[in-house]
Amino acid sequence: MRRVLKSALMFAVPSVVCVCMSACQQGPKSPFPISRQEVQEIIKDLRPWVNVEKRPRPEQKSFEEFCRFLAIRRRCDDAIGAKQMEDKEAVEATQPLIDHLAALGKPTEDVLIQLLEARKGMDQKQRKETLCGEDPEIYATITLWNMQSARAIPVFMELARNKEIENRAVFVRGLGRIGDPKALDLLKEMAEKETAPEIQSEAKTAFEAIQKRTVVEKK
Repeated sequence: MRRVLKSALMFAVPSVVCVCMSACQQGPKSPFPISRQEVQEIIKDLRPWVNVEKRPRPEQKSFEEFCRFLAIRRRCDDAIGAKQMEDKEAVEATQPLIDHLAALGKPTEDVLIQLLEARKGMDQKQRKETLCGEDPEIYATITLWNMQSARAIPVFMELARNKEIENRAVFVRGLGRIGDPKALDLLKEMAEKETAPEIQSEAKTAFEAIQKRTVVEKK
């Protein structure tokens, strides 16, 4: 799990999303051949939290594309484990997929916030039992910060507070990447009082980034 988080957190800077309509319809090319069965396995695993069967087709499309992304990330992590790929290469290969998800807009935002909301009450044992080979919350968060989703801020804050979550550093970083001043009080508190060094460092970095951004915007 540490390796997954390290690789995931390398998605450090929100990309400028500039994808033509044909690209959004077809999706970017995968670095590995992915079968429909692989995607369907992840769809089945995540369906308890994201029931899109009766939702509009754009949301179904975003959910399917997110599950496809997770299947590709699973292949990347297998390749990293076999020393056939470096973390940096995996990030570079899959960033276009993050951009694609972000370019799908509100349907992606709706689906990923729904996923985070549905899973936020889980304890660590439940999380480990329902990771579908990847951590869907990490990559949902990365996609939402690439989208600069203001709607994600409240759920990021709630998840960042939850010490039952092993990988909550990603939610803290997400607050800094989106840069909403609403998170400043929480981040300041975490930077001063958090006992986990990794979380404290992420909170301090996020707090300073939002402060700097707020000062620039006021000028």
